[in-house]
Amino acid sequence: MTIKEALKSIVNYPVPESVIENIADSRALDFNLEVSATIRESNQFRLASADILEWTSFAPNIQQGGVIINMLYSDRQQLRERANAIYTELDDNKQPPTIK
Repeated sequence: MTIKEALKSIVNYPVPESVIENIADSRALDFNLEVSATIRESNQFRLASADILEWTSFAPNIQQGGVIINMLYSDRQQLRERANAIYTELDDNKQPPTIK
């Protein structure tokens, strides 16, 4: 599994490939590399994971292929809380977000 595939599997939401590639690039990850335990534990990968969680928390509800994906407010809040916990733990300047 590549880093890109690992990041994509973090949430059960169709995050666009361009978003994943942009997040990986912003965290200095080569999204085509095979993911390993060392990479998964790295700050860059964990922060990219938080970025995916945060992005998804603001993603629109969608209908795709006859399937409707409707996220509740509580689900969105939980995603933001998980992302913020990572940002706080790793002392990343991206947190806290201004939108709650």
